[in-house]
Amino acid sequence: MKHLLTILLLTCATLHAQSVILHASDAGQVHRSGTGAGSVRGVVVYPTSTNYSDGRFTVFNTNQDVVVDNDSGLTWTRNANIDGQKDWTNAVNYCDNLTNATYTDWRLPSITELSRDATEGSTTGLIDAYSSAREVALPLGHPFASAEGNTFWASTTSTNDAAYAWTASVYEGHANTDPKVNGQRVWPCRGP
Repeated sequence: MKHLLTILLLTCATLHAQSVILHASDAGQVHRSGTGAGSVRGVVVYPTSTNYSDGRFTVFNTNQDVVVDNDSGLTWTRNANIDGQKDWTNAVNYCDNLTNATYTDWRLPSITELSRDATEGSTTGLIDAYSSAREVALPLGHPFASAEGNTFWASTTSTNDAAYAWTASVYEGHANTDPKVNGQRVWPCRGP
């Protein structure tokens, strides 16, 4: 976010033949001043946030309905059970058309984005492998609501049978395929 604001300021300054000088303070504020047609003055204050699970997840005070997974860079809806069960086709369409927390670029995650399953997932997937130390296959102290005991669709279709798609279970922590006509939960994500 800081880098985006800096790029925006510098781009605007270049377009309007102005110079911008940025100074950071110890408090995390950036003081800026400029020269040229209409000087730029002020203080940029960045939103505060809360970190969960030893810094893996971040929730910003400006939008508490979403969670940033710092391992993957993806943003997830904070409510894991956002709209009940759907068959796979309706799950994909629901995410593609979702407006939530002011964002409109939601999508159904791939199996590697959704799961850390050793076979089908990735090391940056959202749902961990099962651990008996917790109720759900998410890190202790996670910020999500309504994730318990649910299985979620992934956008990834099975390579063995196009009538099946991958799912990930928060209860068991593993990935599996399921017929696309069955109902599973939808956990939208957005980002890279």
